[in-house]
Amino acid sequence: MNFLKNLKSASNYILERVGSFDIALVLGSGLAGFVPAAFKPASGDEFKGLSEKEIIDRGGSIAIPYKDIPHMPLPTVSGHTGKLICGKLGDNKVLCFSGRFHSYEGYTGTTVTLLPRLAALCGCKTYVLTNAAGGARGPPGHVMIITDHVNMARWSPLECSTHQFGFKSFEEKNLYSEEMAAKCRKICAKIDFTCHEGVYAWMSGPSYETPAEITALKEMGVGAFGMSSVPEAQAAADAGLEVFGLSLITNLAAGISKTALNHAEVKEVATMAGKKMNHLMITLLGEHSPSLANPEKAKEFSVAVDDVMKPIAESDEIKKFYSTVKPDSRYEIMQRFPDFKSELSSVMTKAKIDLTAPQVVVACSDLDLTHISETPIVTFPLKQFSFSPRTAQGLLGSIMFYPGFVVIASPGRC
Repeated sequence: MNFLKNLKSASNYILERVGSFDIALVLGSGLAGFVPAAFKPASGDEFKGLSEKEIIDRGGSIAIPYKDIPHMPLPTVSGHTGKLICGKLGDNKVLCFSGRFHSYEGYTGTTVTLLPRLAALCGCKTYVLTNAAGGARGPPGHVMIITDHVNMARWSPLECSTHQFGFKSFEEKNLYSEEMAAKCRKICAKIDFTCHEGVYAWMSGPSYETPAEITALKEMGVGAFGMSSVPEAQAAADAGLEVFGLSLITNLAAGISKTALNHAEVKEVATMAGKKMNHLMITLLGEHSPSLANPEKAKEFSVAVDDVMKPIAESDEIKKFYSTVKPDSRYEIMQRFPDFKSELSSVMTKAKIDLTAPQVVVACSDLDLTHISETPIVTFPLKQFSFSPRTAQGLLGSIMFYPGFVVIASPGRC
């Protein structure tokens, strides 16, 4: 719940300052020079006296540091500057994220899926991913259109974030845009930029792959290996956006190359291929007509965010919670869960419950448990917490049974 409120706060800041956008682009290592190549510097005389929105409309760009955006985390990896660059290509207003978040930096699923969700709230219909990747074929310096992906991180980032939008299954068939892939192939042919298509494998990082892993994944049909993009692609598709992914192959994968892999090599090759990469993306984004891949999902996402911004008392479950608990109730919780305690305290404070008087029994369950105890049992849905359902259940189940305070963590899909 806190995640959605923070997300809404961040998007409102961007919308109020520079307006809505059509396309979001994540600037991978191969697009370090994209901004100066794509947009005029806003410092030019032609932009004097204009608002930021007017500067963008006239072909200039506005850079907003992540640190200025409410609740926006900061990337820690070299080459990720932590800036949001806003500009226009053709008829499309483009939101460029210079800096993404990786799970190996210690970020949770909500953070590594933050950018596409933020883009969706800022009006974007298309989400374009670029990254630097190790390749399984061909020399470094070419690009691979991502047609599918393999999750080798062995966890789903949506596990930590989809509970914010309700429990649901996730279909990943035909996730990547074939329309944009076709346009990309034509542009690459015109500018003599070597391009092929393939499957991208998401590795957890930060260590590079082992030769044995590369050998096994090549047998599975993987063509590129990296440590990002898949969480963003999943979240973008889950928000109904059109998704396109492009890997700049900056090195041969482990076991194929005879030299040791290092980040300096990645940045060097990315710089060498940068001119063609910039030309490709400027042409592609300027000519593309953005459209949602799944309008129904986009609407679901928007409604989910808007709903959480309503007063908490509007929830039927919370109303039931308020009506069941006696005014003279209190709760106690282990001090080692301060965040959880704070959230539960916030709900009860809003309900004007006296936290210093006798007792309350809380059942975290969607089952009818009223028959097992003479003490009133209150149902409190796990989705009300900003923690993932699994984490919330673990916290609730780990709390000691203080006198007068009982927690029942529900089984099942939590």
